[in-house]
Amino acid sequence: MPSVRSAAHAPQQGASSQENLALRRAFARFATGVTAMLRAHKNGAVCGLTINSFASLSLSPPLILWALARDSALFDLFAQDGPFSVNVLHRGQRRLAERLARPHCHELAAAQWQRGKGGAPVLTDALARFECRAQKLVAGGDHVIVVGAVEHFDVARRPPRDALLFLGGGYDALWARSKRAASRA
Repeated sequence: MPSVRSAAHAPQQGASSQENLALRRAFARFATGVTAMLRAHKNGAVCGLTINSFASLSLSPPLILWALARDSALFDLFAQDGPFSVNVLHRGQRRLAERLARPHCHELAAAQWQRGKGGAPVLTDALARFECRAQKLVAGGDHVIVVGAVEHFDVARRPPRDALLFLGGGYDALWARSKRAASRA
């Protein structure tokens, strides 16, 4: 097996930028799904944020979690009480994911979203949508872990085989084997 950096050599708080970059590259070896978090401002404008730290936490009660960067331009919006949504993106939404990941490019056009059953803004076309309320915020280094209570959810008819993934610092898509290929295996 190639040499692997052990936990004893993991960068500590105040580590050099080279150590942080090495750690970032190591984290990038783990493929994640890509989601867009949506929330409405008091003025009605809907903003979104690309997140790959989303995870299911509990079925009973239904809970999710995700990490919000403390230096995010939308930190104050997402850290307050109120409904937000988690939208699981497909490969056709790569440009949206890229845009929402950039600073100061977070507002969505009216055609991109609709009100969900619980009132949170949701993307009109996503693989799955979860309407949530922040239940707890937990400090986590330069991020805050948001634990959200799932109030409503729905799943698109679109097959999940074209899920958008983030790996190695870039986007890709998940391609499931077709039924025909699976039956030959």
